[in-house]
Amino acid sequence: MAEPEQDQEPQSVRDEWDRQLRRELDKDK
Repeated sequence: MAEPEQDQEPQSVRDEWDRQLRRELDKDK
């Protein structure tokens, strides 16, 4: 599912995105 062509973001950036998404989801709950 992941596209290597657009996989230019480091793990740290992905981790931050995941954290923000989880925070928003938690707020919605």
